[in-house]
Amino acid sequence: MTETRILRNATTRVCPSLAILMLGVGCATVDPKPDHSRTRSLIEQSTGATESYDPVEDGLTAHELSAWRSDGLTLEEAARIALLNNRKLHAAFFDIGMTRADRVQSGLLSNPSLGIGVMVPEGGGRSNIQGSLARTSLTFGRCR
Repeated sequence: MTETRILRNATTRVCPSLAILMLGVGCATVDPKPDHSRTRSLIEQSTGATESYDPVEDGLTAHELSAWRSDGLTLEEAARIALLNNRKLHAAFFDIGMTRADRVQSGLLSNPSLGIGVMVPEGGGRSNIQGSLARTSLTFGRCR
């Protein structure tokens, strides 16, 4: 075998494996549910309410709210409505999820750069194809 054939065979075996490995290393999932349940337990401890906002579940419907208001509200019902319908509390729960995502992203490697260059001579001859794969190894301003 010639050297170019050996190199070509090695390249066709290594490149797909390397691409799959890089995709697997760069993927991460974010699950804010533990943070949400911890926050709900803190809300329940501080307010005494047994139910608070959950981003996964549906909120109160207009029918439920009007049914409660029709016969007057008790203090417990008013507190429950406030905990389930408070828009600032909803935004805070979404901030918790975004903060968790930022934390996960800060621990990931930066995206690699792939470059391919093709040089074709004007007077004929063999083309020159070059490729490069690079990743930034130094990141400034990242604290852990």
